[in-house]
Amino acid sequence: MVMLFDTPQTGTWIMATPEILLEQQKSLLRTMALAGTMPFSEGFPEWSEKNKHEQNIVERYIENIISPFCDQIIKDGPQTVRAGNLMHLRTDFRFHLKSKVSTAELLAKLHPTPAVCGLPKDEAKEFIIKNESIDRKYYSGFAGPLNLNGETHLYVSLRCMNIVDNQYIVYAGGGIMNESVVEEEWKETELKIINRV
Repeated sequence: MVMLFDTPQTGTWIMATPEILLEQQKSLLRTMALAGTMPFSEGFPEWSEKNKHEQNIVERYIENIISPFCDQIIKDGPQTVRAGNLMHLRTDFRFHLKSKVSTAELLAKLHPTPAVCGLPKDEAKEFIIKNESIDRKYYSGFAGPLNLNGETHLYVSLRCMNIVDNQYIVYAGGGIMNESVVEEEWKETELKIINRV
C-alpha cells in the first residue's frame, strides 16, 4: 500500500508498506505475518535461518493472538512475496471473529507485532521507549480506513517519510535477532529506504 496523508494533527506523511495489519470485509478478517527481508532475485530464494526464525516468531505471535478471538483460522504460508526490489516471508491468516468480540479489542492485542516491537512485548516496548534515540511518531503504527462503508483496511506504517518544511525524514527498520549481524541489518534497512517498485 502506498499512501499519502496530510492533516493538521499529523503533518505530511508518505508510506509504502507491504504489511497488512488487519482487513475486514463483512465478517471475514485477514492479517499477515511478514518478516524476513532480502533483495529481490528471480527463482527460488535461499532464506537464511535467521530470516526463517524471525518470520516464525511473528507468525506464532499472530496465531496466538487471534486464536482466542475466532473459532477457526485458515493459514497459508510462509511464502516468498515481492515488495519492490525486496522479498519477504509472509503467512496469511483468514478468520471470522466470534460474535461478542470487537475489531477494536483484536487490534489492541495484535498491535504492535514483534516485527516492529519485539518480544516479550511489554518489556521490548519499554526498552525501545527508553533507549531509542528518535521519536518514531507514526512509523511502526498503523494507518488506513477503519469501518469505511463497512470495510477496514489497516496497514502497518513502514517505510515512511515525514515531510517537514524542506526536510524529508525517512523511517525504516530491521528485525534484530541473536543471530543478527549489525552490518547486514544496516544494509537491509538501507534497501528498504531506497526500495523502488
